[in-house]
Amino acid sequence: MVKSIYIAGPMTGFPEFNFPAFFAAQAELEAKGWQVFNPAAKDVEADVHQMDAYKTGDAAASIKEGFDFRAAFMWDCDKVINGDGSIIHTGDGK
Repeated sequence: MVKSIYIAGPMTGFPEFNFPAFFAAQAELEAKGWQVFNPAAKDVEADVHQMDAYKTGDAAASIKEGFDFRAAFMWDCDKVINGDGSIIHTGDGK
């Protein structure tokens, strides 16, 4: 049975909301056989990467552009609660 893991880490205030670090972590974990719950991938579904706020990681600006933080946090909570584990990355490659 494949185990699932949620990636946690800093997003707000990082250029591109730190998506590159989240996708790198996802690739590494998938290579080890994990089913990965990646909040950056979920945010791409919400077109966050198309927003002006994406360049700077400005959360307040993303809300003004229509990003639904409540829905995002609900998704995050569900994956943390129902997944087999979580991993926190610092966003600096460590």
